[in-house]
Amino acid sequence: GVDKSIILLLTFGILFSYIKKIDYENLFSKYLNAKNFIWLNKGIVGDDTHGHIDDIARFVSKNTIMIAVENKRSDENYKALKENLKILKLFLKNYFFLLRLDKPIGVYLLLWPSLAAVWLASEGNPELLIVIIFCLGSFFMRSAGVIINDYFDQDIDRKVLRTFNRPIANYSVTNKEALALFSILMILSSSLLLFLNLKSLYIALFCILLISTYPLMKRFLPIPQLYLAICYSMGIFMAYAFYQGAFPLNCWLLFFGNIFWVLAYDTVYALSDRQDDLLINVKSSAIYFQGKEKLVLWISYFLLITFLLLIGIFNSFSLLYFLNL
Repeated sequence: GVDKSIILLLTFGILFSYIKKIDYENLFSKYLNAKNFIWLNKGIVGDDTHGHIDDIARFVSKNTIMIAVENKRSDENYKALKENLKILKLFLKNYFFLLRLDKPIGVYLLLWPSLAAVWLASEGNPELLIVIIFCLGSFFMRSAGVIINDYFDQDIDRKVLRTFNRPIANYSVTNKEALALFSILMILSSSLLLFLNLKSLYIALFCILLISTYPLMKRFLPIPQLYLAICYSMGIFMAYAFYQGAFPLNCWLLFFGNIFWVLAYDTVYALSDRQDDLLINVKSSAIYFQGKEKLVLWISYFLLITFLLLIGIFNSFSLLYFLNL
């Protein structure tokens, strides 16, 4: 068969080819108001930038810079360039915040149970490549998840104090841009599946369906956090599908432990939005368990620790494992 790494390179090559076809001059002129663009390599620019190359290169990259000028050597052009670069920087920041790169905790919450499953399923000997795949997959899927969540929730977000300034809600990122970025992330995530087996592929496809529909569940389900918990547990099944081709007791103990963990921390998260959610008729566990929040949290964390204890007991883990609980 064809080497999987070659297929992966071809996938990235297709994406890169698509990116190269974009009309960057029209795209950036929308933000920079510049007529001409000159793409220069940092090593051969010489004096064309009036000694300002380092300032510009620090903004764009170490090796390649974009200079927006009108083919005139004047300090006025440089000053205009700096102002335009500020606008471009703001433009790029919108994507930064759209992907929640300023709040990576969401990636960790998806990654931790997945890596726990990788270690359990591999009996403590996972391949480095598989660890990297699950790390990248968690980043891509979480990023795709927040985009599709903001896309479906944009009308709701504009009515909630905590979310009204999100990039799609405040119109700094268009729907087309958001969906394009979502598609790219899904393609990148799918390319990682080339390194896993067929059963893992089926689970991943189911995971994509769950993540894509989660934002709609808060309109219908009384406790959408349970749906989110299932989404955040798919990595557990993927790890066991890859290493063991089955879902033994350890898998289910970790799955149910993670369900109650997600329910607990996302209920706390939902408390900050409860008043707004009541006004706009959005459902959440914070509303469903109103008046019993502390009891639900105690029970959820108790069950989480219980399932983790059972995993340790059934696998004869050392005392260090139990002390860390």
